[in-house]
Amino acid sequence: DAAANSLRFLTRDRRINIRTNMLGLGNLGSLGSSLGSSASSAGILGSRFMMLASASLMALPAVASLGQAIVQMGPAAALAVPALGSLITMGAALGVGLHGVGTAFKSAFETGASSATAAVSAARAVESAQINVARSARSLKEAQVDAARQIADAQKRVQDAVEDVRDAEVQAAADRRAALRRVADAERDLADAQADATRAQEDLNEARKTAADQLQDLANRLTSAELDQRDAVMDVADAEKALNTLKAKGSAANAEDLARAQLAYDKAVQRLKEQRLETQRLQEENAAAAKAGIEGSDGVKAAHERVADAQRNVGDKARGVGEAQANAAAVAKAGAESVRDAQEALAAAQQGVADAQVAASRQVRGAQEALADANRAVAAAMAQGSTEATKFNDAMSKLSPNAREFVNAVRGIAPAWSAVRADVQDALFRGLGDTLTRMSSAVLPAVQTGLVGMASVLNGMATSLMDTFATLGKSGTLAQMFSGLTAGMQPMVQVPGQIAQAFVQLSVAASPAFTRMTTAAGEAATRISDKLSEAFASGRLETAIETAVGVVKQFGALLGDIFGTVGNILKAAG
Repeated sequence: DAAANSLRFLTRDRRINIRTNMLGLGNLGSLGSSLGSSASSAGILGSRFMMLASASLMALPAVASLGQAIVQMGPAAALAVPALGSLITMGAALGVGLHGVGTAFKSAFETGASSATAAVSAARAVESAQINVARSARSLKEAQVDAARQIADAQKRVQDAVEDVRDAEVQAAADRRAALRRVADAERDLADAQADATRAQEDLNEARKTAADQLQDLANRLTSAELDQRDAVMDVADAEKALNTLKAKGSAANAEDLARAQLAYDKAVQRLKEQRLETQRLQEENAAAAKAGIEGSDGVKAAHERVADAQRNVGDKARGVGEAQANAAAVAKAGAESVRDAQEALAAAQQGVADAQVAASRQVRGAQEALADANRAVAAAMAQGSTEATKFNDAMSKLSPNAREFVNAVRGIAPAWSAVRADVQDALFRGLGDTLTRMSSAVLPAVQTGLVGMASVLNGMATSLMDTFATLGKSGTLAQMFSGLTAGMQPMVQVPGQIAQAFVQLSVAASPAFTRMTTAAGEAATRISDKLSEAFASGRLETAIETAVGVVKQFGALLGDIFGTVGNILKAAG
């Protein structure tokens, strides 16, 4: 819709441009009418200056009386007399010089833009219309080329959108497969971790059984050691008895038997010592094992650690499965959104092709209509030029040669002024419509929100203020305030009278000094007046004033004529 509106707007500009060229041909009539009106107004102004001069002549006695008073007012007031004389003289000259000129301008241009102007510029109108025909034909060709390019661009966008949809579908499928593979890997890792946890639990059970068997074996070894210790005690006793028996024989005992008996006794004592040490160690080991129990054994504790590690690993793998599944869901959602966005872009591109075709059709139709308007304008300009030539010749025949030259000069610059005006308008308003629309769309919501918010704040402030005054009035606080103000101002009742009395007394006291000041000022003014009268009598004052004022008048009159003429021409051309 925005593209269509812009196209209609551009097409309308082209039609208006052609019609502006036709209407620009009528600006000459407006210019002539304005100049005629200006000249007529100048004639009226001259007539009124003549009336002013007559009235001034009748008032010469009063002016003469006033002149003496002006002279007494000094050089500033003396300027008014020659200025008034200059105005009277200028009015009389304009009244005589412009008499009849306004009537001539009015008769030359009174036919208006639809008659004399069209006749004067018939050839130029035909030429301009033919140029517009060529421009319209060129615009039509450009519109056709531009329409084809817009449609091709829209079709290219459709092709790109189709490829984007295909790419989005392929990428979404690949991402989903990868996400599913990560889910499968995570589930397999979880199954392995669960199997490891099961084996760790079985190892714990086996460790407990082994620990129970070890406790039982340790108890049996301790019992055997205690029995071996009792046997070793008996062996020591037997060896000691045999040794004592041999020793009792005295010299009759065989030395070798005695040595063997001593050796057997020493061995029995050593075995008893070793057995007691082993039994003590087994007792300590059995006591420590009994105190630790089955769960306190090293094997069971190591199995517990492996079970805990396996369970932690199972938790980690379970979280990994959850994360992989969540990632797979997110990937699937993102892929679906990507595909949907690509499909929406494809639909928009397809709609863009249709819109481009409609806009191109409107643009071409607008260019065709502009070309038809330009052809009709050529025919109308040629017809108008042939019917209005006589009227223009009659109007021109009533003018003097200089006036005809001036009219032709104005006619020559009218198209240039029209072109300048069109270029200035185009430069002034280029893009302002779209900019204003964008600014309104961006600014008005914020302005509305800000103004409504500020209005609410002001409403709250007013409501709060009124409620406050209502509360103060009901409570009697306002009455107390006014009572206090009244009581506070009561001591000031006598102050105005006292100020007035002081002013009067000061005036009376200062009167002698004021009189001396005014007397001195009067004497100074008298001396200045005497000097001015002497200069006036000798002619020196008049000469100085005339010289300065003459230069200013000439420069001012020159500037006034220049700016007045340029202003009238610009006004008529516009």
